[in-house]
Amino acid sequence: MKTLLWSFDGTLHIIVHSQAAPTDHEWEAYLSDFPEGEKLVQYRVIVYSLGGGPNGAQRSRLVHLLSGGAPRAALLTGSSLMRGIGTAVSWFIRTLKVFSLNERAAAFRYLELSSDEIEKANATIDRFVRELALPGQSAVTSE
Repeated sequence: MKTLLWSFDGTLHIIVHSQAAPTDHEWEAYLSDFPEGEKLVQYRVIVYSLGGGPNGAQRSRLVHLLSGGAPRAALLTGSSLMRGIGTAVSWFIRTLKVFSLNERAAAFRYLELSSDEIEKANATIDRFVRELALPGQSAVTSE
């Protein structure tokens, strides 16, 4: 079963994590989709986690990939563990800010999204959450 889904749409990048950590294979597939160099900095990134996220080695690969410059990013999660990890990552990636799941509007303001981008972001997040929900599991997106 998939543990993460992502999209690049214009300069908006969305990644949604299920409750489980991604496999190394999934994480490498995700990182291989990253734009090269300066193009990456132009993105606004929404990371939406239902509790899962990259492990230490996977985060290390991400930080290394972003060493040339990081885009503005918002992590939305209801998990206190993921909030802590996000805060630690923000020490290295200064453009990352952590929000709770019910703070979408604040996260979107931080990313300076247009109303069209907000509409796209909400639709994509909600679709990805539904796709990642396990059979019999609720796809609830708030705390």
